[in-house]
This record gives sequence, C-alpha cells and structure tokens, in this order.
Amino acid sequence: VLALFFLWCDIARRQRAEWQLQSQLALRTAMERSAPVGLRAWSLDGRLLYASEAFCRMVGWTEPALLAHAGSQPPYWPAGQGNEFAWLQACAAQEGALQSGVPTMLQHRDGHMLDVLVQGAPLALANGRAIGWLASALDITERRRVERLAARQQDMLEASGRLVAVGEVASTLAHELNQPLGALSSFANGLLNRLQQQSITLDEVGPVVERMARIAEK
Repeated sequence: VLALFFLWCDIARRQRAEWQLQSQLALRTAMERSAPVGLRAWSLDGRLLYASEAFCRMVGWTEPALLAHAGSQPPYWPAGQGNEFAWLQACAAQEGALQSGVPTMLQHRDGHMLDVLVQGAPLALANGRAIGWLASALDITERRRVERLAARQQDMLEASGRLVAVGEVASTLAHELNQPLGALSSFANGLLNRLQQQSITLDEVGPVVERMARIAEK
C-alpha cells in the first residue's frame, strides 16, 4: 500500500510536470505563430537545428527543407554574403551589434530579396552552458520600401525647390536686365531718328550719349 501511495504521488508529480511542459510548449507555439519575427537555432558547430513557422513563411521554405541543408549553405542566404553562421558570429563579436539588430538580406524561394533586421544571442541551458545560437529575423522590406519612396519624394521636392529658386533668380535677372536694355534701345532709336531728320544739334547729342553710357555701365 505504501509503495502504491508513493507510486501514485510520483505519477501525479509527473503528470503536473507534463502538463506544465505542454502548457509552456503550447504558449511558445502560439507566440511563434502570432509573432511576425522568424526564429532560427544553430548548434555550436553551425548546424541549423530549428526554424520557426514564421521564418518559414517569410522565406517560402518548409522547416524540413531547411533542415535538409543543415551543415551547408541554406537556400534563403544569398551566395554573395558568405556563410550565414560565420556572419552571425562576426556580428556577435561586435559589441552590442546583435542586441540592437543588424540589417541584412534574405532571398525568398521565388527569388525576390527581403530586407531583414537580425538579432541574436547564445542559446544556453539553465546552468549557463552554451549549446548553440538563436537568431530572430524581422522582415522590414515594406518599411525600407516606404523609406526609399519617401527619400525619392524628398529628393524630388528638393529638386523642385531648386528649380523654383532658379526660376525666381532668372525672372529677377530678366527684369533687371530688360529695363536698362529697353532704355538703351529707346535712347538709341530716338537719337537715330533725330539724326536722320537732322533735328538735333551736337550739343544735344552729348547728354543723350552720356546717359546711355551710364545705363550701359549699370
């Protein structure tokens, strides 16, 4: 009877532990499914161990397909960026880089590129022993597209502002040049008419020419 009692207590304790584990697993699964952040986990030797459902949706690959590439270059990592795990380790060596997030590019299964913000941390047990690495990836493609669009619109606005300023300067110059040139033309035509009509004396010519010289100098 005593043995049965201890066995019952042990079974009850195991059931409580199993229920807590299932609750934690269900909570983690629900969080991963609802969050837009994709998660990946690697072993210490750089072998991909896990890819969350959100990350699989992000890159268009299933988890089995990604794990099948464990130990080799994953299909979502652009070839020109070197080895993904080595890149992650290099970012981790920069103080605070992975905590604040490092921008990079991922390739979707259909070929288009994604702008992502990567954060990471060592994957450690309760006793502090590191057993791998965990990294998150946030898709910021739409944000970058909006930022680039806003930058182009700002450039266009600044270019329009410069054109308006140039137009105002050109208008001012045209006005300032047109007045004295028009006055010179009027004086020249008037002087020419009077000379042709022989209705002007030499003494009258002098002041007109002096005024024309002042206008030309201005």
